Amino acid sequence: MLSLQAVLIISSLVGWCGTVPRLPHLPPKPDPDPWPWWKTGLVGIVGGIAGGLLTQALSNTQEIAGIGFGALAGGRILSDFASGFFPGKG
Repeated sequence: MLSLQAVLIISSLVGWCGTVPRLPHLPPKPDPDPWPWWKTGLVGIVGGIAGGLLTQALSNTQEIAGIGFGALAGGRILSDFASGFFPGKG
């Protein structure tokens, strides 16, 4: 059985991985970047934790793969939502 701390750590790591990677842009972004990469990463972590906990609660599972899938989906959805609705997303 996974502890709550293990679920939070796994979900936050997988949520960070669910964020969209930064690719080189043409033309280059202005300095300072109006939407720094770490903001999207933090939003992805929050979404990953929410997705992992929600998956664990709804499916009553203790499997890492199931929790990881929910965390990846939550991180990706929330980071896409945030980067699409905040001004200066780049």
